[in-house]
Amino acid sequence: MNVNEENIFYLDASGAVLSIFLLGFVLPFFQGWHGMPFHTLYGLCLWACICLAYNLSCLFFGDRRNHKWLVGIMLLNFAYCIINVVLVFVHFTVLTKLGLFYFISELPVILGLVLFERKIYQKAFSKASEEK
Repeated sequence: MNVNEENIFYLDASGAVLSIFLLGFVLPFFQGWHGMPFHTLYGLCLWACICLAYNLSCLFFGDRRNHKWLVGIMLLNFAYCIINVVLVFVHFTVLTKLGLFYFISELPVILGLVLFERKIYQKAFSKASEEK
């Protein structure tokens, strides 16, 4: 399957579902192993829910061929990374090595997704410019 501006939201939504599952259900159960407070996990889970809602609204109500919808999810994902970094610094003293590994290892994955979405956006933008 070729990932493009019409179906990137499926990929992003699946990542949001995975984040919701991990942050809302799995990680709270293992809180002693990673150290991140429950309220912080649930706050990050809420952010993932917002990303999922945006993706679903783009899939069901938006014109997926309109590349401008990608800007919203890129901003949401990038903001999640910034929030994640801030929360790692705020809770650094209570995080275990496993917790630091998990929350820091999320960053390259999500930033990679943002860069991939940016590449799709640029490709769609240049294609739209050529059509005019």
